Parts: sequence; structure tokens; C-alpha cells
Amino acid sequence: MKKLFLVACISASIASFGTAQADETETIKQAISGKTIVSGTAEIKLSKNGRMTGKAGSTTYKGAWTVRDGKFCRTITEPKKWAGTECQPTKLGGGIISLTGRNGPADWAIK
Repeated sequence: MKKLFLVACISASIASFGTAQADETETIKQAISGKTIVSGTAEIKLSKNGRMTGKAGSTTYKGAWTVRDGKFCRTITEPKKWAGTECQPTKLGGGIISLTGRNGPADWAIK
């Protein structure tokens, strides 16, 4: 019986974790969908349909975005030198989304 109880507790904990992660994912999606995020001279439009367009200096970006497991995932298609997919740990609060990419965390204002 003790083994069954332990398995039931672990299963309940895993289910709760999955629900919390799903809630966090949905919260992030709602906060940024259809909005523009801005950091310094960079502006990225995150369309509700999952498309992404923007500029950073003179460079134009195109691609797609989504949120998975509480992480911001973006797939850049243009420019080719930045092409690829990266899922970035995300923190959200106070009208700011903080994304941790290859160069460390960066704060983006949600407009």
C-alpha cells in the first residue's frame, strides 16, 4: 500500500506541475499576442496568428513565434544568417517580458 500511495502522490505532483506550466504558457501568450515588444532600437510585432516581423537597427526580421512550456519560442526565417528556432526562458511582469537568449537576459517592453 505504501508504494501505491507514493506513486499516487508523484502522479498528482506531476499533473499539478503540468497544469501550472500550461497556465503560465497561456498567461504569456495572452500578454504578448497581437502586441509589439520593444528593447532599445529593436521592435518586434507578435501577430495573433503566430507571425513575427520587426526591425533592429537597419535589419528586418521575419518569422514565427509561439510559447511552449512557459518559454518564448521564435523561428527566424529572415535574415538568413539568424535563421533557426530558439526557445527562451521567459519572465513576465509589470508590462515587461524578459527573454534569456544566447547573450543572456534582455527586457522587452510590451506595447
